[in-house]
Amino acid sequence: MCGMFFAHLFEFKKLDDSSVPQTHTSKKPLVISSPTHPVDLSKDQLSYPNISFFNSLKAFPQSELKFNNRRAHSNLLLPQGFPLESYALKISEIFKGIEPKGLIEGQISYGNQEKIRLFFFENSKSYSLGLSYNEKYHPEAFDLALGLWLSRDLSSEEITLLKSSNLDHLTLLVDGRKLSTESQKALNENWNGELWLWLPLEPHQYPYQNPGDNAIYIHNSPEEMEQTLQNLLNPYPKAQGLITHMGDRVVENERVLRDLFSLLAGEDLAFFDMTGSQRSLAPKLGRQQGLVVHKGIQPTIPENLDQEWTQLLTRAQKFGSALLLLPFDKNIIDQLKSFCKATEQGKKGFHFVTYTQSGKRKISWPN
Repeated sequence: MCGMFFAHLFEFKKLDDSSVPQTHTSKKPLVISSPTHPVDLSKDQLSYPNISFFNSLKAFPQSELKFNNRRAHSNLLLPQGFPLESYALKISEIFKGIEPKGLIEGQISYGNQEKIRLFFFENSKSYSLGLSYNEKYHPEAFDLALGLWLSRDLSSEEITLLKSSNLDHLTLLVDGRKLSTESQKALNENWNGELWLWLPLEPHQYPYQNPGDNAIYIHNSPEEMEQTLQNLLNPYPKAQGLITHMGDRVVENERVLRDLFSLLAGEDLAFFDMTGSQRSLAPKLGRQQGLVVHKGIQPTIPENLDQEWTQLLTRAQKFGSALLLLPFDKNIIDQLKSFCKATEQGKKGFHFVTYTQSGKRKISWPN
């Protein structure tokens, strides 16, 4: 839903000099389209150190791979339907599974959602692969995930309103510490959608900014974290995810976040990083432990919800899925009901899913 601004490093085994192809210069870039114009890459065509790796890239349908040997650079145009970051991580997995390993290390740089570049290094040589979208191809199906965010108690009338809204695909994100015992009981019995809870975490400005009761701090042991999570989750057996409250210091601390994610993975809980930190390790460590991880910022009431909805549909068409997070408000709920009905009747290919379902979409790369 939002752009990722961070880098990941990948290490690979060094390749013997005898297996590295000789450089071949060409005045024009070599263009390979897949699958309609397959071309066998040979050592005579490219100066890149791992030919089978690039053969794997051109296997993806509706992609186009362009090489420029003089500059040791290539561009891969990919069909819309997934974030470029997801493509980049999948490509890194493919590379690490190719034998022989042609590069000693690689780095993925994230500039924005429209352009990502992978840098590979072999001895003193560097190679780059740019990723961007092939605008000619669009996905046939799109996922829309809608969420409401609440930092206060819920009245019984509001819970009844949610139940009668028929928005069973809606994700409700609440501060469980602020709900009364009566509200907890009504929510557990009457809410049929997905439920996420606030997770208070230590911020950089602590103690001047205090996350409140049942918070996790960087000095906590895994046992202390587990007890805190139990205190938050026990009143809500249906909870399926946690959303950060403050917490930029925690999401930037690898040791603490790794321990926390290990506990969440054991409970099959998803995670929403709403700290806004550009140095957050949540997406990287979440993928390593198999967690569903979303990243965003705290929502505000939009001035024009019609415009927000149009932008949501546009994002979904490009990235295959899109999340909308709005403050809990009766007028917003009424408008969402209207938008959902109109979209289901007039737009083909759109599907409403929960936050957890949206995070489980994966790229299936052909062998």
